[in-house]
Amino acid sequence: MLRAIFADAEETVTLEQLWSGLRSLLDEQFSFTAIKGIAGAAGLPVFELAHLTQGAGGASKGQLLDAADRLFRALDGPDRERVVRNCIRQMVSQKPVMREALETRLATLGWGLVGEEPHPLTVQLNLDTTSLAPQARQAIGKCLSRFRDGDMDGAVTAICGMLDTMTEGIYSDQERLGHPLGDHKGASYAERVKKAFATHEAGMKARYAGQVAAREIDQLWHWQSKAVQQAAEVLGSYRRNFSDAHGAKAASPAIVQQAIDCAVFVVRAFEACR
Repeated sequence: MLRAIFADAEETVTLEQLWSGLRSLLDEQFSFTAIKGIAGAAGLPVFELAHLTQGAGGASKGQLLDAADRLFRALDGPDRERVVRNCIRQMVSQKPVMREALETRLATLGWGLVGEEPHPLTVQLNLDTTSLAPQARQAIGKCLSRFRDGDMDGAVTAICGMLDTMTEGIYSDQERLGHPLGDHKGASYAERVKKAFATHEAGMKARYAGQVAAREIDQLWHWQSKAVQQAAEVLGSYRRNFSDAHGAKAASPAIVQQAIDCAVFVVRAFEACR
């Protein structure tokens, strides 16, 4: 059962807690003057550091960073998060060659980068995959792997592809049984899911036989099929707008999680009707 994927960190830290990891990279990768500039651009009140200068008898980078630490700790939570985000942007912008080192450091803390934006390397997938077709399990694995690697568009493509694989199998089964559903490739994403789910009507109604009035069983089927179709419409929109095959916009980690949630709902609905 796949439940969640995490980075190598034992426990993902909060965004503001990334400051400690950034501090060590600032010390390793940037000069005294550059650190001051990055701190100011990130939103720290560096005028309070004006007395710290380099040179004979002056402050060291460690002393400068200690002072920056104190300024950071004096901020409230939202401002700390803002400073961390801005600091990451400044570090990548000013020294692109250190991006790999930054990504490695963030990964040990349970975070990754999408562009210049940090994101937690966790995604929830509450689904028992043991009964899924091998191709569907492979698609889920791709989604999680791409998410971990920061490829959000690829993750959306993979999770949407899982339903394509599932519905294509149902179309093929119905064709063999002499009940063709039409051209799978020619149908819209949501139409494929709708037609495939319609083949499960008898299975769902059988679940409630003898427990719920016949009229209410019909209503349950109507609303369940509507809910599945609407979830498929959401996924179809995500694939058009955010996947690496069709998307015009970069997907965020939140979009990936929402796509997974929709896909899991649809898969569970299909599984429940067997």
